[in-house]
Amino acid sequence: MVDGFPETEPDGRTSFDMVEPGFAEKVEVIRSNASALWGNAAGGIINVNTVPDFSGSFLNVTGALGGFGTTKALVKTGFSFESGQVIVGFANNHMDGWRVHSQSHRTMATLAFINKMSPKTTMGVYVLASRAKFLIPGPLSQKQYEANAKQANFEYNLRDERRFNRVGRIGLNFEHMLNDMHSFSMMTFVQPKFLQRSERNTFRDFNRYHIGGNVMYRNTLQFDNGVVNKLVAGFDEAYQDGSIQFYGLTAENQRDSVLKDNKREGANTLGAFLQNEIIFDRLSFLAGIRYDKVTYYSEKFAVNNNKFYTSIAGQDKAFEKITPKLGITYKLTDNVNIYTNLGGGVEVPAGNETDDLNTTNLINPLLEPIVSTTFELGLKCLKYEFEGFVKGISFDVAGYIIKVKDDIIPYQEGKYYQTIGKSSRTGVEVNVVADLALGLRVSEMLTASSNKYDTYTLTKAIAGKDTTYDGNKAPGLPEFTNTISINYRPEFFRALNIGMQARTIGKYFADDANTLEVPAYTMLNANIMYENVLEALNNTGIRAVLSVYNLTDEKYIASAFINPVKYSVAGSSTKELGFIEPGLPLNASFTLTFLF
Repeated sequence: MVDGFPETEPDGRTSFDMVEPGFAEKVEVIRSNASALWGNAAGGIINVNTVPDFSGSFLNVTGALGGFGTTKALVKTGFSFESGQVIVGFANNHMDGWRVHSQSHRTMATLAFINKMSPKTTMGVYVLASRAKFLIPGPLSQKQYEANAKQANFEYNLRDERRFNRVGRIGLNFEHMLNDMHSFSMMTFVQPKFLQRSERNTFRDFNRYHIGGNVMYRNTLQFDNGVVNKLVAGFDEAYQDGSIQFYGLTAENQRDSVLKDNKREGANTLGAFLQNEIIFDRLSFLAGIRYDKVTYYSEKFAVNNNKFYTSIAGQDKAFEKITPKLGITYKLTDNVNIYTNLGGGVEVPAGNETDDLNTTNLINPLLEPIVSTTFELGLKCLKYEFEGFVKGISFDVAGYIIKVKDDIIPYQEGKYYQTIGKSSRTGVEVNVVADLALGLRVSEMLTASSNKYDTYTLTKAIAGKDTTYDGNKAPGLPEFTNTISINYRPEFFRALNIGMQARTIGKYFADDANTLEVPAYTMLNANIMYENVLEALNNTGIRAVLSVYNLTDEKYIASAFINPVKYSVAGSSTKELGFIEPGLPLNASFTLTFLF
């Protein structure tokens, strides 16, 4: 979400076209599915807040240069008036790309108008617009990766596979406090989208509109004995619909004039929730319940050249689920909490995952929603302060068990999907931050997990023979990740901050059969920041950051295509299995920001 408005579409797909890190003032992360408030979000919620806390006016101007033709320009300004604020931003990003056929460019603008209509009423209007174009280099085979990781996939490059997205949104947020106990809020938005793609030897035009909103009521009761009860209830709905038109490619890889297919693809999500939390002196209980109904709409229209397709009547399919939430938190001390949560989540297939290989169906009849149940137990310390070399420490340690029914698995590189039986994910997450003497800070973020299929049989219709993968490791999920960071801010020169980071990603598999292994890697990064901001001059100042990534020029696989297919190779009549997305080699960037 950005400023509380969803980036995730009703069918579960998420685009980052309108997420600009340079606009972010605060990022809120809600782990797991322990809350009833946030829709069909089985894995958690990320909300990027772009509105700064300021009075008067401000102006931030940022410029950046980096390796492989990377440039960035960003301007953000705001001013206050008697009853509100206005914030305006503009960003332009460009990268030539380090691989062949990997150039990208994005321009983005934002406007926020926040009006304090009365001491109890606030209204906000938020406008975003984005124009993004990027080329897709495609996956490499193991031989191609070892020979030259900079090359593009032969077929992707030959077809000039690319995407050109133009997206906008206008949203309205309204909050009103009836009194100290009762308040409610409403949110609504309209988001038009025009997306163009050249992929899989076709050119596709997507014309979509995405609308939605929510209403939320909050009640807080303070009893004489110090007990507090917090009740939240509401509903939300979002709807997206539009056409997809398929064309062939000309010899120059542009859209030709022959319409091959014309489809409608829509989705609607409707949810209602109720959550109550009762807080005692050191103990709190949370219970909630959520109802979700997600409906897909699909329709295919006859085209002029009927030798390609005949018309198929519209089809729809609905998924419904009720999920409970339970949580208990106990304060061991004023700084240390122990907590446990039991939550359910439902995640529906994305629109492209509902496609069926059988042309008599528009919606894959084999798909069901992903249903997950999560149990977690954790210990969290806000901060302990000490005398001596260790000045303070904070930590969050949590263990979890996630049981998943009807995982969605891609085949033929996402041309077809099927839900499989059951899988389980068990692990522990550790986050520790220690403030030391001499201006040192050390942090550690570690995740160790086991992710496997409990029951999974691939049918003969897909694999050629019935194949069982019970007990295999789930592809794409490393069993170990670890990030260690060291920062040094000299006590005699607080404007300077020097940082080092070591990031380790463990090995994992790229296929259900566990035959394609992606090796582990460790990458070292470093940065130096000079920041001199003068509060006496209304926070006027300068910030300069030099960052160096992959200091050792480690050659590594950044990501993998799951259950990949074979591609043609230049200069060869044979095809090779393409699944490797190479990671960036040694590179650097310099960012300079003026604050007024």
